[in-house]
Amino acid sequence: MPTKAIPIDDINYTPFKGSGDVESWIRQACQAAGVPPNQAWMEGYKTLCKRESSDEPDAINRTDINATGRIAQDGYPLNCSRGIAQCVPTTFAAFHADGTSVCIYDPVANIAASMQYVRHHYSVSLDGSDLVARVQQADRKRPPHGYFLPQFRNALDASRPAIPRPVNTRPSYVDREVA
Repeated sequence: MPTKAIPIDDINYTPFKGSGDVESWIRQACQAAGVPPNQAWMEGYKTLCKRESSDEPDAINRTDINATGRIAQDGYPLNCSRGIAQCVPTTFAAFHADGTSVCIYDPVANIAASMQYVRHHYSVSLDGSDLVARVQQADRKRPPHGYFLPQFRNALDASRPAIPRPVNTRPSYVDREVA
């Protein structure tokens, strides 16, 4: 994977001012993350982005379990889930895709980091053929659901307990006004 971790203090919290649409951002993120822009990744991430942020690059979840920590540059707790794929800053920094923006609200950078995260923590294959089986948020046929803790990452293994991390499936987002 083309991951290039960055220091958490290097993350930029400037609202997204670019253009594009979810499909183009996912396609670009696939390239940045080194995964094929096939139907599995494209459809899975369309579902995931819709569920996580309502397709909003500047979404911030201020109410889930992650909303803790010192105040970041955008005025919200450091550990809030942010961006179109709702990455927390530590995940964004650790799974940053080389060559993408260091802005957590950049949709391509946010999605690419998320893709690398799910590949690593949930053992999603390079071709994404098992994405919807391993990451319920990417499966349009199942209801929205939180992510499994890494120690239970093999969601297909019925012998392991499926202990979901608490999530708010109806997060309260901060909408930013576009200047």
